[in-house]
This record gives sequence, C-alpha cells and structure tokens, in this order.
Amino acid sequence: MTLGLLLVAAALLLGVYNFVDNLRAEWAARNILEQLVVKVPQDDLKIYERYPWISMPEKEIDGDVYIGYVEMPERGISLPVMSQWSYRNLRKAPCRYKGSIYTGDMIVCGHNYNSHFGQFKQVMPGEKVRFTDMWGNVFDYVVKGIDTIPTADVKAMEDGDWDLTLFTCTMDGRNRITLRCEKSTENIY
Repeated sequence: MTLGLLLVAAALLLGVYNFVDNLRAEWAARNILEQLVVKVPQDDLKIYERYPWISMPEKEIDGDVYIGYVEMPERGISLPVMSQWSYRNLRKAPCRYKGSIYTGDMIVCGHNYNSHFGQFKQVMPGEKVRFTDMWGNVFDYVVKGIDTIPTADVKAMEDGDWDLTLFTCTMDGRNRITLRCEKSTENIY
C-alpha cells in the first residue's frame, strides 16, 4: 500500500512539474516575442531574393539568438524561433534545426508544450503558417502533408522538397509529428 501511495505521489509530482514547465515555456516565449521588434521591410531588405544563400539576420536577446517568429493563425500560435537548436533552447522556444527560409528548406523543431507545438496532432492539411524574419520579410505557407516519423529517423525528417518543415515529438517521445509546408502565393491574413 505504501508503494502504491508513493507511485501515485510521484505521478502527481510529475504532472505538476509538466504543467509548471509548460507555463514557464509559454511565459518565456511570450516575453521574447514582445522583444522581437522587426523593421518594416523595404525593397532593399529583400536582398535574399537575389542572394538566397545569405545568412538570415539575427537578433540577440538575453544571450539567446533569434531569427524571427512563426505563426499559425488558426491555432493561435505565435512563437519566436531561435537560430540554433539545443535541448536548452527548446525549453524556451522553437529552434531552427536546419536550413534557411531564403533557400526554401528550413526545418524548425519545437517542444510539444501546449503553448508551443503541442497542437500539431490536431492540425489539418490546408492550415496556414507564416514566418517573419528579423528584417520584417513575411513568408506564407500552407500545410500540405503531415507525417509521423520515428524519432531516430533523421533522413526521413530531411527528405522531400518541402519549403518549410515544422516538427515536435509525440507525448511518448517515440515519434515526431511533422508538418510539411509549401510556400503560398496568397497572403494568409
């Protein structure tokens, strides 16, 4: 009976920890998003159209480096995106895993916190995604495919000719829910 009570207490503590960690991540992302001030784009800032291989502009906030923010209006998601991924960075905000928005091959990973990419299991093809870089350039996308990929299958994550890929782990951590997006010619707002 004591063992059972200890297990129930451990489960409750884990639940409380996950709840608090989700709230902390939501607060951190909102705080950073408020500090990401992007300039109104000007024609000369669209240099990426002529030179897509240039590095994406970055902004440092509290020692962390950001490249822009991602939005999914139908989901109420608006999150900063960090320049490089690490487990530490993922606890704050989604991170660029690989690629560039300018070359049309960017992959962004994020935690499955409810306030981050936790809603991906409900996303449907046709939903809109927007990425805004630090120069204020806006890139609109449409979700065209949703894949579930085993966690260790990096090749499958990087395969395909997708303009933007967003992914997060499933709750059990065994797979990744992956949104495959194509660039849209329409403004999503």
